Amino acid sequence: MTQPTEAGVGAYVGALVADQAARGWRVVVACPDHGRLPAALARAGIAHHTWPAVRTPGGRTVAESVHLRQIVRGVRPDLVHLRSSKAGLAGRLAIRGRLPTLFQPHGWSWLAAAGATAAACMSWERFATRWTTLAVCVCVCVCVGEGEASGARRLGLPGPSTVVRSGVDLARFRVASEQDRRAAREALCLPRSAPVAVCMGRVTRQKGQDLLAAAWPRVRAVHPDAVLAMVGDGSLPSPVPPGVRLAGPTEDPWTWYAAADVVVFRPGGRVCR
Repeated sequence: MTQPTEAGVGAYVGALVADQAARGWRVVVACPDHGRLPAALARAGIAHHTWPAVRTPGGRTVAESVHLRQIVRGVRPDLVHLRSSKAGLAGRLAIRGRLPTLFQPHGWSWLAAAGATAAACMSWERFATRWTTLAVCVCVCVCVGEGEASGARRLGLPGPSTVVRSGVDLARFRVASEQDRRAAREALCLPRSAPVAVCMGRVTRQKGQDLLAAAWPRVRAVHPDAVLAMVGDGSLPSPVPPGVRLAGPTEDPWTWYAAADVVVFRPGGRVCR
């Protein structure tokens, strides 16, 4: 079960369930019927149940949870895997521990909120561990600790968890040569010699790009021609600082990585040491 059907979560779910189906598992996905994921499921011959959920919790959450309960009753799965915070909310309310339940947050819910909303998210996650067989935490890099797992420990979340480190397709993401770098910058209309930083991912408070953009004038004070490219859906609070380029989503992240002098990312959420 997943609410996001685009970008990282959509691509992750599509690749995972295709591999599971190739192993002979019977896999069924509940998700909205828009975005890239439903088409990918159809190409792989994987069953898809439409779950018309929105990203933000609200008045529709109860109905979304009831809809998921109906899907579960019809499918009769051996195990349920909830992907992202919205599926984690509606799915655990629907199932309530009656089936083995994996929850993979793809970024803890409180990181996308502030104030009372963030506090409510933390309280919910503590409560919902009773309906979570295993929390599956993602770590993007072996050199920065355990990402989401360390965030859970800081909050004091009980219950078992495991860390899955994100793999890299070394055939697709090969080491870039200097010639690759020049060609990539030309293709992306980036300056040939200026310092370029790339931040890849959905532009949202949860991932902290607003902090990066706010700090960019300090970089430009030392390197006046430096460029920061933010590659992904979303937007920044206005005004966008000079030297910051909102590039939108891409089907070809390797070209951006090849063009970069440095890649900037925020492992484990907005608050990370």
